[in-house]
Amino acid sequence: MATLEKIRSKYAILLVVLLGLAMLAFVLGDLFRGGSALFQDSQMVVLSVNGENVKIQDFEKRVEETTENYKMFSGNRELTEADYQQIRNQVYSMIIMENVLNSEAEKIGLTISPEEVYDLVQGENISPLILQSPMFKDEQGNFDRNGFIEFRKSIGEKQVNEASPELRQQLLQYRAYWLSIENQVKEFRLNEKYDALLTKGIVANKLDIAAATTEEKEIATIAYVAQNSFAMADSLVSVSDAEMKEYYNTHKEMFKVPAYRVVDVIYSTLLPSEKDKEDTKKDIEDAAAELAQGDNYDDIISSYSDMKYIDSYLSEGLLSSEYFYTGMLDELKSAEVGAVLPVHHNSGTYAVAKLVGRKVAPDSIFIRHILQPSTAEGTKVIDSLLNVLGSTPAAFSDLAAQFSQDPGSKDNAGELGWVTEVQALQSFGEEFRDALFSAQINKPFKFTSRFGEHILLVDKATAPVNKYKVAYLSKSVEPGTETYTKAYNDISSFKAAYNKAEGIDTAAINKGYQVLYNMEVYPSSSAIAQNIQSSRELVRWAFNNPKGSISDIKDYDDKFVMAVVRKEIPQGYKPFEESKEEIRPVLLNEKKVEKLFAQLKSENPQSLEAFAAAHSLPADTLKHLGFASTRIDGVGFEPALNAVAASAPLNKVLPVKGMNGVYVVKVEERVPNINSPLTGASAGDLIQANLQSKVRMQALRLLMSKMDVVDNRVRFY
Repeated sequence: MATLEKIRSKYAILLVVLLGLAMLAFVLGDLFRGGSALFQDSQMVVLSVNGENVKIQDFEKRVEETTENYKMFSGNRELTEADYQQIRNQVYSMIIMENVLNSEAEKIGLTISPEEVYDLVQGENISPLILQSPMFKDEQGNFDRNGFIEFRKSIGEKQVNEASPELRQQLLQYRAYWLSIENQVKEFRLNEKYDALLTKGIVANKLDIAAATTEEKEIATIAYVAQNSFAMADSLVSVSDAEMKEYYNTHKEMFKVPAYRVVDVIYSTLLPSEKDKEDTKKDIEDAAAELAQGDNYDDIISSYSDMKYIDSYLSEGLLSSEYFYTGMLDELKSAEVGAVLPVHHNSGTYAVAKLVGRKVAPDSIFIRHILQPSTAEGTKVIDSLLNVLGSTPAAFSDLAAQFSQDPGSKDNAGELGWVTEVQALQSFGEEFRDALFSAQINKPFKFTSRFGEHILLVDKATAPVNKYKVAYLSKSVEPGTETYTKAYNDISSFKAAYNKAEGIDTAAINKGYQVLYNMEVYPSSSAIAQNIQSSRELVRWAFNNPKGSISDIKDYDDKFVMAVVRKEIPQGYKPFEESKEEIRPVLLNEKKVEKLFAQLKSENPQSLEAFAAAHSLPADTLKHLGFASTRIDGVGFEPALNAVAASAPLNKVLPVKGMNGVYVVKVEERVPNINSPLTGASAGDLIQANLQSKVRMQALRLLMSKMDVVDNRVRFY
């Protein structure tokens, strides 16, 4: 025992050090092997806010909840990738906002008590988030407290456990929605409290109110001649690197950016070959032969055409539209019914048409209806109403308002409005259309559709016109499999031959490919370049590969695309060299305006007409221009013109320097603004609301700027 004690006391420090080194070696060894749990864990972080990590599985859970809520209340079950991206952005913003709010609230001791939560979710002061939820509204759009209580009961533990498997799944979705609502209610209330602390002390003072009401008292009419800076050649002024550097330093906050990548994009555009054109032409010729031999138009058109068969009579106006090839109507007018017109080719599209039928009939009819459900009771009501209308047709409007189950038309005399045959076919179906267009004017009749039991009334019709039924085929020339394979093999061979970043752009140009240079790609970018849509995959690739990397070839629409990472720019301030192309046009514009204004003052124009004639510029007039007008029609944002309108002497020709050019201006009259809504009280309310909004937004920006946010979404999406 004594020996053990001696060892413990003498070698304790050494043992600790050795154990520490052993643990460090274990961790580092694991890291170098790439198998560290710590490393793998960090790779799963999608977002970090002030050191608080959000892992991808937690982020995805919130995205899934938000997605289900969106589907539930929008009725849209088929979401696009753009919809999902928007939902992810929404969840991302919500997480950051919650962190900002909760952090600030904790600092000042701002909380929501259990009693407040109870009152907000089921007491006398129900939260607006619940009051506005479509799930808890009645047919009139009002909050249904009884329905809300029933909903809360239906998602209780007992009800869920006793439900059938199908119903249980739905109830669990509703419960998840309700838990989401409860969390939002608490966050919303906390935000209201914090917002009140920020803004309730912000009021409009007397000087602000007096200035606002004075600004709106008068409006002016001014005549002017504009000399725009964009019309001046850039070569007439110059901007030095030193000037751009000075601008960069004095406006540095404008160049604060998240981490981004600079890439070059190389692509080839897939174009149809001559063989593809011949193949498409032959397809349409084969279709024309089938049209001539048979009347199964729907099958033939489905087999050959890019467009569906329109089984309706069409007016001459529609047949003259861009939907059909130019000159087709003239050919139809002289054709016999059953004739197939010659194959037509224009702008990469082949088309052919067969005249199926011709008649003279109204182009449009105006229809009304009364709708009842397809039940025994609904049929009984329809039969009774039809009897009443047989003797008193004028009662249709009143009966529609009283008995129709169509909320969109019942209060508007049952009106469905004007429809053409095509519109009736697309909206209601073939049988519905045929019934409507064969009906007598002002004679109600009964009809059964997928919507229910109807009484239909054709109220009026347009004058009869020539109409044609046409079996129309149209097919664009697209690259075929052989063309696609050759283009892909060509660019694959090119990449294999020049599989290094240096010199690949020049080689691509020499090969005939297109190159987009120095494309800035951000984590939020939806595409690698504006003209290459749906290429988010390449954005992700750019952020997950180092400088000098070349991507695999990707197929986007009609392009084969690859990207080269040229620069990796870290989060912070955009480097000056990368910012020069943004700064240069700003300074060029400023210098051009200065040069134009110096010339204008040296000319000292005494009349607008003489200045306009000397420079071949038009003279124009602005009416109803006040000091507070934010955007001027035909001019844009030019505060200098607002100032002239409010305070310049009447009928005096003045040179004015604007933001985007120079102006020769004369105020012709200034009159009271009889439409000004601003009084002392309303001006005070407006100013106060604007000030509070500014404080709210500026406070949010300040808090956000102090947050340490690391966005890793591009790793995963």
